[in-house]
Amino acid sequence: MRALAAGSEDALRPLYARYAPIVFGLAAHSLERAAAEEIVQDVFLSVWRSAHQYDPARGALRPWLLQIAHYRILNELRRRSRRPRLAPRSRGRADRSARQPRARALGRCVERVPP
Repeated sequence: MRALAAGSEDALRPLYARYAPIVFGLAAHSLERAAAEEIVQDVFLSVWRSAHQYDPARGALRPWLLQIAHYRILNELRRRSRRPRLAPRSRGRADRSARQPRARALGRCVERVPP
């Protein structure tokens, strides 16, 4: 982490190799694959940017990194819950009556098609 905090890009590779599958698995429990992959990228970007804030005296690296992942996943779930949802289309009487003229027109067109 000291090398990462000093700006060494090479220091991120072993961290990514070791912890990316764990972060992905955690994210994939709550999100679809594409979102879980984005979470992994976001977590490691955050680790890269905040490496100087990591203090080994306060705890091990793994819990610190997984806490970042946990909050990123929660934020994504919160963001999704705030998104308005569209009501499913009704299959009631109004919907059927709207389809009838189209169905009749389609039937007339099919009748005109030569055998």
